[in-house]
Amino acid sequence: LYVLKEHADLIQQRPGRLEYTPAYLQAGIDQLLAMQLPSGSLASWPGGNDPYAYGSIYAFHLLTLVKDDASVQIPDKAYKLLKNYVNTLAGNAADSSESGLYQRGYALYTLSLARDEGAISRIAGFDAIPLPRSARYLLAAALALNTKDYDRVRMYMAQSPSEPYLFAEQDGTLNSEIRNDAVELLSLLQMNTDPVTLAERAEKIAMYLRNREHYITHETAFAVTALGMYMKKIGVNTAAAAEISYSTGVEPLTTRIQGTDIYEQQHKGGGAKFTVNNTGDANLYANVVMEGIPRDPIREAVSKGISTGRQYFTNRAVIQDSRRFKHGDDYVICLDIFCDQNLKNVVVVDLLPAGFEIMNPRLDADALPEMNVVSNIIVPTYTDIRDDRIILAFRDLPGGTWHYCYAVRAITPGNYQV
Repeated sequence: LYVLKEHADLIQQRPGRLEYTPAYLQAGIDQLLAMQLPSGSLASWPGGNDPYAYGSIYAFHLLTLVKDDASVQIPDKAYKLLKNYVNTLAGNAADSSESGLYQRGYALYTLSLARDEGAISRIAGFDAIPLPRSARYLLAAALALNTKDYDRVRMYMAQSPSEPYLFAEQDGTLNSEIRNDAVELLSLLQMNTDPVTLAERAEKIAMYLRNREHYITHETAFAVTALGMYMKKIGVNTAAAAEISYSTGVEPLTTRIQGTDIYEQQHKGGGAKFTVNNTGDANLYANVVMEGIPRDPIREAVSKGISTGRQYFTNRAVIQDSRRFKHGDDYVICLDIFCDQNLKNVVVVDLLPAGFEIMNPRLDADALPEMNVVSNIIVPTYTDIRDDRIILAFRDLPGGTWHYCYAVRAITPGNYQV
């Protein structure tokens, strides 16, 4: 959102859509720094005790981008502590894996963004090491940022060894192909690269965003950031133009747009036809959003490597008929989690059946269920209790069958679907 704030026309189209505001960014900054540990590092979750190295660099990247913006406040002490921790990670040669090398390259890049004087002198230490290609791009971008000697940067890229890193990571640096593509575009933008190469890279990332059914937050953050910086560099493309026809079976309504104009039309129900003709010299992107409740919802359980089930018990650990619950009584919901392999960084969200209220064990000692009828009880790394759901985050979730139980109270009379 911060990178796209200069393109407000692209992110403020639909009523109710989240818009960039300094207050929203400040809330995010405050939430990040609430996870800071005495070492300066950040934990993965509020209240966590273990530092998350890559996540700390990732947060430092954001804080460095916004540090000079007068509309937000970053405590100087907290920022310096985090910077010192990132500096330590950049010099940590104990992990020579591809993931470890990428992390060090990313740390040096963020330090160069922060105008750290020692960051550039440390880049030479990687000259003879075959780095993951995305890490090499980050170091080249750091050189470009600090020297503005683009011929030197191109020679650096040509002479320094690098290799593809294609293994997708569930933890560590969360390595993935699209994240690396976005990192390379970010780097090329700072290396004064020719417009044709930049356009090709931007097109690939745009297609990723267009064709994905589900997004991964980390990948999307890098993709959107890269495209936002790309749009800032190229400016307005006045060669873009289109003619759009909207028909519901009668005479079509035709609209012409060009430059930064955006066409938007809403239609309820079926029977509409939209025809888009590109009348300009630039690529166009059409975005169709469908909302509503399907007439025939999918009722079959879905399992793709992980699945969940739900059992109900009385507070005396007797299996409960899942169709009738007595108003005012306490019950235990036991989640069954099935994994066909070891997984990292898994979040399980259980939507609370209507009519129930979760009994928070932090507020009520009786809310801790004493369950002896199920085995393989697992304790999450982090638990978030909300009004309508419980969120369980696991740093490690081994393969097999696991159970998590929590107490609820039937508070609202009525008939519901589950």
